[in-house]
Amino acid sequence: MQPYLFPVIQGEKTGKRLKEIRKERKIRVSSVCDFMGGISERAVYKWECGACLPSLDNLLALSHLYHVPMEDMLVYEETEMVSFLFPLPVKHLRWQNDLHHLF
Repeated sequence: MQPYLFPVIQGEKTGKRLKEIRKERKIRVSSVCDFMGGISERAVYKWECGACLPSLDNLLALSHLYHVPMEDMLVYEETEMVSFLFPLPVKHLRWQNDLHHLF
């Protein structure tokens, strides 16, 4: 199997990006909460510090509020992966023979 590049979202950097976008647009955290149906400010702060990522529904809502495509809010890097039935990071393979033991 040939390795390929697989995008991996960087949580902390994505959080910083979300905060940066919100501040550029001069939107308060409380306004984000109101727009999104009353989610807690704590949830927004957790997204912005990278403790967790918003769900896809919430990310879509943020993209509408901020007028930014969803992909532009995400920070990711491409990691080399090997695919069988699921992606497996190449760095987790201890030996080349591990590939044969997966089947």
